[in-house]
Amino acid sequence: MKSRIKQVAILLLLLAASLRVVVYFQNRTLFLDEANLSRNVVEKPYGELFGALDYEQFAPPMYLVVVKAFVKIFGVNEYALRIFSLLLGLGSLYVFYRLGRLFFTDIGILYAIALFGFSVYMMRYQTENKQYASDVFFTLLFLFSVWKYKIKEYGQYGALGLAGAIGIWFSMPLVFSLAAIG
Repeated sequence: MKSRIKQVAILLLLLAASLRVVVYFQNRTLFLDEANLSRNVVEKPYGELFGALDYEQFAPPMYLVVVKAFVKIFGVNEYALRIFSLLLGLGSLYVFYRLGRLFFTDIGILYAIALFGFSVYMMRYQTENKQYASDVFFTLLFLFSVWKYKIKEYGQYGALGLAGAIGIWFSMPLVFSLAAIG
């Protein structure tokens, strides 16, 4: 990648990350679905997060466990409930950039980063207490791992399978991504 294109790509990534942080610190009110998921996190002990959730909610249990840990550390507030999604969103930007470098031309990576980094939906979902940021992060992470390391040996397949078995506890739709990757 040419140095000028790389600098512009990094600038776009930093702008997209900064925008996510700004949206996070706007501290918008919880919308109904987000509030219902948050009630499960706050009201249930850790063990019950692995069972059926109340208020017509569904979410991967390890996502909920990590959110609950942040709530225990920082208290019950919107910032604590949303910080894991923000961190996953920032991680997604980095993994998307690394994955994009494998597929796109120099100028193509700039378009891809702009579309992904400044998507209103990505920005919103990566700054709210719902599991969608986790879905994006883990799917990108597995796609990057497979394409970057060209998995060919049985041991690598075993490691990918083990990682996938752990990953689905953070992202339920990852099952479909893993099937496609396989």
